[in-house]
Amino acid sequence: MRIEETPNSPLVNLSVEDCTFIIKGNSFSDNLSEIYDKVNDWIDNEMPKIECSIECKFSFYVYNSITYKNILLFMSKFYELQVSGKLIKIIWYYDKEDEDNLAIGEDIKDLFNLPVQIIENKNKYC
Repeated sequence: MRIEETPNSPLVNLSVEDCTFIIKGNSFSDNLSEIYDKVNDWIDNEMPKIECSIECKFSFYVYNSITYKNILLFMSKFYELQVSGKLIKIIWYYDKEDEDNLAIGEDIKDLFNLPVQIIENKNKYC
């Protein structure tokens, strides 16, 4: 599944065949629930089919509470998939000047029993 990036909504690139999970860009548009409902459905229905290890990459510049809520939901689902035997790693990119985004990456690392790598993004996005 691929959803193209707009000025207010992120690029979403999810593929079972390529073991790809990337969400990056701004995430504050009015239609985020529609986008993230599709991502949640994909996690529920397609990720269990993945046979390889997968790096789930997140790189947000600006995002809102709907995005944050969905990130936490994604992490809960990733944890359940990991318990069932899937190999999942989270990569959280942050801008060095965005302490809040860094803190959220650290919170995810502390809250969920998942391998989380936090990377300073020198190019703004992964």
